[in-house]
Amino acid sequence: MENEQKGFAAILAVLIAVLALASVGAYFYVTQTAKQKTPPPQTSMQVLTSDTANWQTYSNNDYGFELKYPVDIKSNLNSLGGSLTLSSTKSIIINVSKESDSENCSFLARNNIESDLNVIINGINFRKRGGISYAGGSDGKGQDTYSVVDYSTTNAGKCVTVAFSVNQGKVEIIPDGAAGDGKYDINNEPEIKILNQIISTFKFIDVQTAVTKTEIITYQPHRDGVTQYKTTIDGDCYEGSNMANRVDAYRCITGNEISDPCFVLPNEKLLICGVDIVTGNGGFLLQPAKALPKGELWKNNIQGWAIQLQLISGEICSFMGGATVSNSKNERLNYQCGDSKNPSMAIYGDLTEGDVWKANVSNVEYDATKKEWNVISTKAVDIAKVWR
Repeated sequence: MENEQKGFAAILAVLIAVLALASVGAYFYVTQTAKQKTPPPQTSMQVLTSDTANWQTYSNNDYGFELKYPVDIKSNLNSLGGSLTLSSTKSIIINVSKESDSENCSFLARNNIESDLNVIINGINFRKRGGISYAGGSDGKGQDTYSVVDYSTTNAGKCVTVAFSVNQGKVEIIPDGAAGDGKYDINNEPEIKILNQIISTFKFIDVQTAVTKTEIITYQPHRDGVTQYKTTIDGDCYEGSNMANRVDAYRCITGNEISDPCFVLPNEKLLICGVDIVTGNGGFLLQPAKALPKGELWKNNIQGWAIQLQLISGEICSFMGGATVSNSKNERLNYQCGDSKNPSMAIYGDLTEGDVWKANVSNVEYDATKKEWNVISTKAVDIAKVWR
């Protein structure tokens, strides 16, 4: 009997020990799980918008939102987002991505986030984060170091991030908690005010209807009445066009000016040069000094060519004739979009034909120091119209 009691006591002791360990394990699991799943604290922000009445409006139909920004800030915005330059070291960056969770669309790596807060501004939920970021690496050694505050929000599987970034320069050693210890804390109150005001103007808009079929338009050269072309200029057309892959298009010269493409008018010995084939406006008549050379199609056979095209977001892109540059994949710069003197978007490589044509559109930025264009990001974009 005594042995049985001792055996029972031993079993009871083991059970108690197991239960104790299980309780500790359960507590640790529940605590850690709760810690992992606990969302950041939430607050509401009221931002004065009275100063934004005369600001410029940026609309992104592709991602379904719009916001305002000061008219005196240099803008490099397009359907891929872009940047607003505040100074040589400070900028506001707008980034768009196909991401349903704002957790994944911050500019900051997770281990570099120093603050994290859910905020509601004008009824829209934003994830506001602050911290440091590094150009070209994650440890920051020898890299340009950026202090960043960004707001992210999602809608219909698409994420928009608006960030204020300050370049703090290169550092050799990043101390623990550098972003929060004041080492890189510069008085950015005026810029943060602008950022908050920009965020206060943010709103979602109806997303643009997808292209179901790309419209292909063949330009037909014509006079458009007797008043459009009042004068004829003498010139010489010495080869086929570098801009239009057509047998009736030529590269011509008048004085010291090259015009390309120039189109032969049907049933006439004249050509129309310099016309905007999208609108049909502008241009002049050219009288060739001698017989035209035989028209030929291009031998380099660029696929899916267009003289001009319109992206689903509305930007007009024009073909680049002659010698251009290439990207890191050795793809030729074939089209530039928007302002010809300061383009913010470019298309490298061929277009992809189909019911809906597509282009790999790159967001580009000019590096004045290196005197070259840098590709910031690239994505496939539907083409609404093609002019050939």
